[in-house]
Formats: sequence, C-alpha cells, structure tokens
Amino acid sequence: MKIKFDNITAKTAKYCALIFTVLLLIGLVFSFLEIPGTEVFYIMAVYIGVLVGLPCYVVLFAAKLYFARLQAYGYEIPENKKTYGNNLNNLPKTRGAGSSLFAKHSRIGMWMYFACFVLFLVVDVMYLIKWHFMKGHFMKDICTFLFTVCLVLDSVWLILAMILRRQRNTEKYRDDVECDKTRKERLNLENIIVFAIFWAIVCAVACIQAVTTTKYMDKVQRENAQVAASELKMADNTVELGNYES
Repeated sequence: MKIKFDNITAKTAKYCALIFTVLLLIGLVFSFLEIPGTEVFYIMAVYIGVLVGLPCYVVLFAAKLYFARLQAYGYEIPENKKTYGNNLNNLPKTRGAGSSLFAKHSRIGMWMYFACFVLFLVVDVMYLIKWHFMKGHFMKDICTFLFTVCLVLDSVWLILAMILRRQRNTEKYRDDVECDKTRKERLNLENIIVFAIFWAIVCAVACIQAVTTTKYMDKVQRENAQVAASELKMADNTVELGNYES
C-alpha cells in the first residue's frame, strides 16, 4: 500500500496556500481601492489566489487527517515517503492498534449525505409547489422537467448515503492506513467532505437555474399575453371605427 502524504507534501501545500492567500488579499485590496491601471493585476490576483490557493488548503486538510489516522494506528508520520519506498508496510510503527478505527466516518458521512438529500429535496418540492400550479400547460411542462433534473441530482446524495452505510461493515471494508488487501478501502472523511461541498454547489446552482428559468419563461409568457391582448384590443377598435365611419 502506498503512503498518500508526507511532511514535505503537507509543508509545501501549507506554504503555497499562505502565499496565494496573500496574493488573493492583495488583489481584493486593489479591487477595493480601484486604482487606475491595476484592473488586470487585481483580477488575475483574485482568480489565481482562489484557483490555486483553495486546492492547496484541500491538500493540507487531507494530509492532516491522514496523519491523524497514521498516528491512531501507531505509525510515525513520514518526513519523506520516498525514504520508505512509498510503501506503508515499510513505515515504522511504534505500537499496535485495532482494526477499522475510523469506521465511524462512514456513519458520519451517511447521515451527512442523507441530511443533504432531505434539504435539497425540500427546496425542490417547494419550487414545484410554487410554480407547477401556474396557469398554462407550457409552464407546467417546463416546471416538471426542471424539477425532474433537480431530483436526479438529489438522488446522488441518497445513493452515496447507501454506499457509506455499507462501508460501515468492518469485515468487508478497511481504513486507508490498514495494511490489509483482503478488504476494500472505505471512503475517507476528507473525501466525504470535499465531495459534499462540490455536490452541494452543483445542486444549489441547479435549483437557482430552475427558479431563474421558470421566472423568465413566466415573464415572457405574460408579456406575450399582454401583447396579444393589446393587438386584440387594437383590432376591436379598428373594427368599431370602421363601423362608425360607414
């Protein structure tokens, strides 16, 4: 089994995260001051600070949790994984430990994903209730389609929750710092959290787009109805005027 992180990786991620955080702050300060001629600089500083700094913090976060699991199993935290051939079996162990010490992370992830499923499902059902019963068959079709798309995205939470529920089984699944090839590796807490943030953004964007699209289509339909009513009224006035002249 390979060693995922070492101190060199963690320190590199830490220093890079600090550097790009400073760059982000500088960009934000320049954007606030609105100094002429610095627009390109602060835009690039903000984008680079976020796009590079955020992954560095993710790596640092994952490394810290990985080190906590190593220590729980009695391993020394490696300074350089190449020293041990990038092999967990070669890493010195100060004491023995039990099995599947972090199976609770699967339970935590399961309830986290189930809670997210319920939360986004409630939001989508509220959207359906508010917009589905509007007048016009066309608006109902649009609303139903968008709700179905959001519901498919929401179902991913439930599927993953069921997967994590299965991974609580310590006889079939192991932690990533256990040297046991007979069992499958369970999802780590950092993987669970990072994916939860990513998928929450996806579901939130889908909900926002559904509401925005529905409002826009409703506005267009109302405007078209007003135009049609105006044209009909003008036609009636023209007919009345023609009858009066005759």
